[in-house]
Amino acid sequence: MLVRKIKVLGLALLLSLSMGSLGSAEDDKKPDYTSMGGVAYTAGCQTIGLVLKSVNDTYRLLGYRNSLELQHFSTETLVLSPNCSANSPELGKGKWCAAGGSNAGFEIDFLDFSGNAELSPNRLSFYGQEPYCKFLVEPCICGGDN
Repeated sequence: MLVRKIKVLGLALLLSLSMGSLGSAEDDKKPDYTSMGGVAYTAGCQTIGLVLKSVNDTYRLLGYRNSLELQHFSTETLVLSPNCSANSPELGKGKWCAAGGSNAGFEIDFLDFSGNAELSPNRLSFYGQEPYCKFLVEPCICGGDN
């Protein structure tokens, strides 16, 4: 009788532990995209375009050369519009483009749009990840006429 009670208690404990881990897995924020800078984003497709929201707090050096300032954002939102423009309440206006090719990735430039990564420290690169949203119909190809 005692062995049977121990088995029942062990089984109940095992079931409760497995159900607890399932519940916590649903609460985790899993990223859809991760920038080369290590910032993870969840994505949502809306009529305005692809909306990326940072999973965790972000810290950015904003400005240019001698006027750089560290900024903290509890949530960073990036909107990739169908017309190849990008917008962020935290980072301002910019443009985005896909590198072209299969799974080549995409970039978002919020500073000078020069195409020079050394002059544009506010460029976000997402290598090996495609920006998918049904409202992004026309391709925004880097180096193209966008």
